[in-house]
Amino acid sequence: RNRNCSAFDFKHTFTSYGNCYTFNAEQELFASQAGSGNGLELTLNVQQDKYLQGIEDQEAGFRVLTHTKDESPALMVDSLGFAVAPGTKNFVGVSMKKVVNLDRPYNSLGCKSSGGSLNYLDSKYTAFNCLLECFADLT
Repeated sequence: RNRNCSAFDFKHTFTSYGNCYTFNAEQELFASQAGSGNGLELTLNVQQDKYLQGIEDQEAGFRVLTHTKDESPALMVDSLGFAVAPGTKNFVGVSMKKVVNLDRPYNSLGCKSSGGSLNYLDSKYTAFNCLLECFADLT
């Protein structure tokens, strides 16, 4: 509680939405209590004039996504992230739910919770990344 964050607490990734900053990617920080005053609190500046110069009628804002350390936000933010508008104050409660997929014949795609291999992604195997590769095979 009451610990100030710095740039070292965030890991940078580039996604289709632009810059992505993952908090707690390299550490094991956690909140000791639930409630709005006990979690991560951020003040963000969208700085729209710095990255959309000369383009009219563009949207501005942020996408928020919670994910494990093994999952790439660049692959998930489009489908699983949620939007936060600039100029607003938002309170978001999150919880982790672990899903364990059964092996074949119960899982027709063949995706497992862990221990599989990926053909296209340069990322650690997760069930979500396996599904992304299945969709890539369909296109």
